[in-house]
Amino acid sequence: DVDLTIPTVRYLGVFDLYYNFDPFLDSRSNLYLGLGTAYGKSTSTTNNVDSSGTALIVPIVRLGYKYFSSESYSFLFESSIESISATETFSDGLKQTSNVVNLKGSIGVFF
Repeated sequence: DVDLTIPTVRYLGVFDLYYNFDPFLDSRSNLYLGLGTAYGKSTSTTNNVDSSGTALIVPIVRLGYKYFSSESYSFLFESSIESISATETFSDGLKQTSNVVNLKGSIGVFF
């Protein structure tokens, strides 16, 4: 049984498009859908050996509900899923590819 920790740092630029559905009756609250992608740098350390390369997130899909509670702010309830693919190279030329799928839930304040 191997106990291995691999710290990874990623810096990504994100591009998202959002579509806001029509508000519910007698309300300004609405559902929204977001689609996006991201690209950037990825660095990992395995057994004190660094590897670096690029990371790509395709797709980023968000589904949310925006609840307007006043004129100045609203609450957001959002779920999202994203697929991250990173290709990194060690100093000896060995390439490593990793793929991760994330499912997230978020609560926030929009003002």
